[in-house]
Amino acid sequence: MVASEEVSDERSLILAKDIAKKIETEMTYPGQIKVNVIRETRATEYALNCCFWEMLSGSRGARLFLMSCTAWLTAILSILS
Repeated sequence: MVASEEVSDERSLILAKDIAKKIETEMTYPGQIKVNVIRETRATEYALNCCFWEMLSGSRGARLFLMSCTAWLTAILSILS
């Protein structure tokens, strides 16, 4: 896996070919070995509950916000487990 900001599409093709050639010349193996070069770009964004914005503006208390977040996180965790 390579960082997309450091390795271009063209370079990733060359890198995969170079790795495959190195495997061919230096190793003994049955069949074939597939070489994948993965360029990864990560994007992160947060979904905020409306209660968060209301808490920030002072129209509702922090307790309501925490209760809402706790219920939401509990539901997510039960789905994931």
